[in-house]
Formats: sequence, C-alpha cells, structure tokens
Amino acid sequence: MMKPTIRVAMVSHGYHPVIGGAEQQIRSLVPYLQQEQIDLSVITRRFPGLQSRESVDGVDVLRIPVPPPKPVASVSFSALGVNEIRSRKPQVLHAHGLFSTTTTAVIAKKLTGLPVIVKLMRGGVQGDIARMKEKWLGASRISYFGDVVDRFIVISQEIDRELENAGVPQDRRVFIPNGVDLERFRPPTNDEKSRLRASLEIDPEARVVVFTGRLAPEKRLDLLVDSWESVEKKVPGAQLVIVGDGPDREKLTEASEGRNVLYPGRTDDVSPYLRAADAFVLPSDTEGLSNALLEAMAAGLPVIATDVGGARDVIDHDRSGLIIPPGDRDALESALVRVLGNRSYGMELGTAARARIEEGYGLKSTARSLRQLYESVIDESRP
Repeated sequence: MMKPTIRVAMVSHGYHPVIGGAEQQIRSLVPYLQQEQIDLSVITRRFPGLQSRESVDGVDVLRIPVPPPKPVASVSFSALGVNEIRSRKPQVLHAHGLFSTTTTAVIAKKLTGLPVIVKLMRGGVQGDIARMKEKWLGASRISYFGDVVDRFIVISQEIDRELENAGVPQDRRVFIPNGVDLERFRPPTNDEKSRLRASLEIDPEARVVVFTGRLAPEKRLDLLVDSWESVEKKVPGAQLVIVGDGPDREKLTEASEGRNVLYPGRTDDVSPYLRAADAFVLPSDTEGLSNALLEAMAAGLPVIATDVGGARDVIDHDRSGLIIPPGDRDALESALVRVLGNRSYGMELGTAARARIEEGYGLKSTARSLRQLYESVIDESRP
C-alpha cells in the first residue's frame, strides 16, 4: 500500500545553487525523500542573482530577501518566512541550524500549532550551541527552543552531549546522521581511476591526497599546505589536490607556490576527484558530520580527519581511517606520510571505510528515518 504524502517545509539559510554542507545534504536527499512520499518545499535566503521563487528538482524553493544589517535581515526572514509557512500549510516544519531558521519555525508553531524539528549543524567551539550562547539572550533562547521544539536531530555524539547539557531530554534528541549516495561515491576500478586522472589532469603516477570543501579558515588548510613540503620530501611524487573555493583561496595559492598542489576550483561534482585520489584529508577545527568525509569514505579512500564533530562516530581509528588532534601540524604530516607511503595500509583503511558507510550512512536510510520522524511528530501533534 502506498504511503500517504507528508507535506514538509524546510527552513534553511541557503539552498542550491548556494554550496555548503547543509545545502548539499538537502538536495542529495530530495529524490529519496520523494520516494518516501515527502512533498518538500524549502524556505531560504535570497542571494544576489537568484530568483525569488523557482522549482529545483521538483522542490518549490522560496528565497526571502535579507537586507542588512543582520538584525533587520533576521526580522525580515522570520516575518516573511512565517507568512509563507502559513500560506503553504505544511504538516511539519524542519529547520536547519538554530538562529533565524529555528526562530522562524518556532514563531510559526505558536501561530499554527505545527510540529517543529530542528537539525543542529555543528558542535564544538564554533558550533550552533556555542555560537548561540555568544548572542544577546542566547542562553535564554536555547532554553526556550529546548522547551518548544518537538525534536532535535543530532548528527554526532558531540552535538547530542551539548543538547543534553542544555537541558534537552533524551526522548527529544534523535540521532539521524547525514547520508551519502552509495552509487555515485563508490570505489573505482583501476581503469576508471586512470581515466579519471587523465580527464582531471592529475599525475597518473602520483600518490594523490584530496581535500574537498570550502576554502575557509576553520578548515585549517593553512596547516595542510604548510606541511606539504615535508610530505613531498618523504613521499616522492606526492600530490595534493584542494577542490573548492572560498575566502582563503588566494592566500593558500600563494603559500603553496613551488609545491605540488593543484587548485581545480569549485565544482558541482566532487566524486571524480575522490575516485581519482589515493587518500582524503580533513584538517578542520570544527565540523558537524562532514558530508565530504562520508563521501570520501564511500569512495573507498583512507581518510585523515581531526577529532572534531562526528569524525570519531564514523571513523574507527587505525582501522577505517586516522583521527588526529585539531591544529597539530606534526600529527597531520605524520598521518599523511603514513597513508601515502604505505599503499597496502591505505587500501586496508579504504576498504574498511567503505564498509562502515554501507552499514548505515546511505541516503536511503537517512530518508527512511526522516519519514518515520515526521510521522511521529504529526501523530503527537494531533488533538
């Protein structure tokens, strides 16, 4: 018997073509949510050059103007967002991140009685809870959200602990990790890897480590580039490929002059780079549950990641990847040399990484868990 359709309005700071972890995760989930009979719409901010309303992959996307300064932008987003929610008449509100997205959903709940689900994006010193505490009345707002929001989605044990410490009871914290497309991100055959390297102009004989993501300060790519000269000396032919764009690109390009480092720029599809590489690195100071990390593991790469966010939830150190302390240049260099310098060890880690992702991090599993959560909060909200 076909499942009844559930109308869900997601509230997000950004959406396609804006590139970021949250935006990519939502868009990747769309076809799987549609298979679960979820009628999805997205309310987000309008950036220059984007239409105010359009259909993207069968999803109705409304972009709300957010004029500066920030307080005006927040009020504008919430006021117009609440009006849009009331006109759309969804059955569930699903906000991504605290801040204005959750504020908008909670106001709408007070006016309509709709259940609200909030997904926290990051934990740690730069995470949602920490950043909210720095804002005016931040602690009070966290407490209020904890009383009003029906469920909080946590993507890492770190975020779960932070919510627990904020007073959110266990029965309103639900673990639903980010998911990855297991077919699109899969280990390549040797022939596929060779063809990909040729098409991407990557040295066919090099030992290649790749980073994919935003070139921003919290990713600590400065440490990665700084360590690369030593890595090249210890692993002759090593090549670093940094895929993405962001505010640190010019500084990083200058710092890596004379070293074997490529900057392909932004791309809508990182899978060819992952499947052409020999290893993946994520030296961030803060993360939630990194989509880039999950994608690399699904592609069968040995991964090196800092001990932040959900890294330890998904990586079994020295079995399905390596976990290093954040901000530790020597540990980063040592891990890179260890993985790139020992092919068989790297292959063992990569095989275990792929198996770990297959266990429970597929997009189909994530969509099914969301469907069950939506059903649960709808049932609870009925008189």
